[in-house]
Amino acid sequence: MRPTHSSCKMLGVLAFTGLSLGSVPAFGQVGLGNPLPLSAETIPCPMSLPAGDIDGETMVCGQIEVPENWDDPGDRTLLITYAIAKARNEAPFADPILYFEGGPGISALEEIEWLDGNTSRLRQTRDIIFFDQRGIRYSSALECPPEVNSTVNEIVFPEGFDLEALDSTISNITPDSDEDALLEAAEILGPGDDALNCAPYFEEQGIDLSQYSSYSNALDAIALMNALNYPSYNLYGISYGSNHTMEVMRYYDENDSVNFPVIRSVVIDGVVGTWVDWLAVLVAFPNVILDAFEQCEADDACLASYPNIRQRAIDLVEMIAADPLTVGESTTITIDDLRGILRRYAFRNEARVYFPRLIDELERGETELYLRLQDETLPIVSDADLPELSTPFEPIAVEANDIADQMRVLADEVENLAAQSRRLSEAYDRGVPLPQFFADEFANSAEQLPGAVQQQVNLFLVNMRTTSGDREQLLQIVTVFSPSERNLLLSLLSLMDDDDIAELYSILADPLYSERFVSLFSIIQTVIHCNDRVFDLRKTFETLRANDAPQLIPGGAGAVDFGFGARCAAYGLSANPSEPISNSSRFPVLVSNGSLDSNTPAIWGETVFEGLENAQMVTFPSSAHGATRDTNCARDITNAFFMYPEEELNLSCVDDLRPVFVLPDDPLPE
Repeated sequence: MRPTHSSCKMLGVLAFTGLSLGSVPAFGQVGLGNPLPLSAETIPCPMSLPAGDIDGETMVCGQIEVPENWDDPGDRTLLITYAIAKARNEAPFADPILYFEGGPGISALEEIEWLDGNTSRLRQTRDIIFFDQRGIRYSSALECPPEVNSTVNEIVFPEGFDLEALDSTISNITPDSDEDALLEAAEILGPGDDALNCAPYFEEQGIDLSQYSSYSNALDAIALMNALNYPSYNLYGISYGSNHTMEVMRYYDENDSVNFPVIRSVVIDGVVGTWVDWLAVLVAFPNVILDAFEQCEADDACLASYPNIRQRAIDLVEMIAADPLTVGESTTITIDDLRGILRRYAFRNEARVYFPRLIDELERGETELYLRLQDETLPIVSDADLPELSTPFEPIAVEANDIADQMRVLADEVENLAAQSRRLSEAYDRGVPLPQFFADEFANSAEQLPGAVQQQVNLFLVNMRTTSGDREQLLQIVTVFSPSERNLLLSLLSLMDDDDIAELYSILADPLYSERFVSLFSIIQTVIHCNDRVFDLRKTFETLRANDAPQLIPGGAGAVDFGFGARCAAYGLSANPSEPISNSSRFPVLVSNGSLDSNTPAIWGETVFEGLENAQMVTFPSSAHGATRDTNCARDITNAFFMYPEEELNLSCVDDLRPVFVLPDDPLPE
């Protein structure tokens, strides 16, 4: 929807079902007061609704009009679209939950069916308000038309330029890379087609890109709360949504004499703030690996069997990085080998339980466990695994038999398996090569993914354009798909040799491939990051090198987005340094982390927690990004906090999430 222009500078009439505007302050200089919408109205819901919801009854949608520039309101305004998912209870609590979506750039309204499922427990007793942030699909989308953005800008290399050296620089990025060489590469390669094509277009349209920031998003959210006029609100932000939520908190703190809408409680999960070095997110990988050893040391039996195992793991990694470990006459383990094993299993809870024993055995020159993990002959029970296959038809039979044997043959599963079987048969009859069939299935599956997960696939495909084939990366990205599709893709991967993998990468690297199914958020995401964060590539690499185990940080092409600063410059955007929020004692806060979160490392949440005066923090073991929706335990704790935010939480169920480690004398499964 395009931005609208309005001369209206006072709050319009609201016609919300069951709500009245009440008394609100007069609109004034926003930097000194309470941001109010210029107008507001209910509208038919523009998106598909969750099953059972009725437009205008159980799901009420509307729009508020806000200035593009809150600090200097002018003629240009934006429309912010929201949806109220009415509580299932006939006598709900009066204070709703205002949900802040992630990305930045993901449409909460487009994802409302998925989000409603993840918040169904909360919706039993409270209304939940979803909204698209400014510049996103249903809120004056920051769109660059295809006819503008389709131009391919040629890269002009200086005469005599060493292309091989450039390729080596950008294809082998590690914590030890030369930042100056990467900055030079960014200058030569340029900011990319999106920025070169779309920055002039936005300027011609009169769009002020500097106003698409977390600061502006925060004021929009406050204006929305003012418009809806509930007696109080509970805020719930996951991933970038936590960033957005914290900027609302910051604005409240910096204007503490203003009569804002009442905030009763706040949950932030998968925490990332404007002060975070977003480019250094790869520190999450070694942190997730080392978390297995931290969990071991928190367990009495494991600690007794493997004392000081975290530091021992760090020491072994450092030793092998300096000099490969040779065991016997036939086994040599390089840091690439060890890192590959640890990364392959780092996010699989049923495999991490072997990590302490693996380190202990390697220290003593024993390789049985290592070799069995390497060749995948160690049975690891998981719904992501299938037996070794010899033809592409076997996953259908194996999974169908397994479901039948366990009396779990549901209609949707049978239909899905039958559809897979038909596609396999047709592909086999036509002689479709395995890499092409995998690519087709990968695309078909990705179309069904929610936007937050689909974005991970998009980033994976972007990186494919500049990297060589890596089976481990494929195994990792496949884990985000639904179980039945994941099982099929894993089975197909097991049938492919190295040449097949290389061919598959060439298919995935084609830009036209990703355009088939991936909704791109790159422009709005880039703009918000550029307005929010200071990018200093040298500091990024200092952060990577300062990690306890930098040797475990994955490298290669795309490991660090070294050209991000160039894109910010092309859009004409920059940011001032920011600090974590520190004075939010007026309302209680729950800080949630997942110990296996590779998107927003737990340390980011811990940093925020240290500065809050009225907060509780939970790091959920064995949980990934968005931990509050990952397990029944986390969902129960989140619900309890919203019910009684001032009370100390009962965290007893968290202990049940901790892994039970394999000890030295435990027999390995055959």
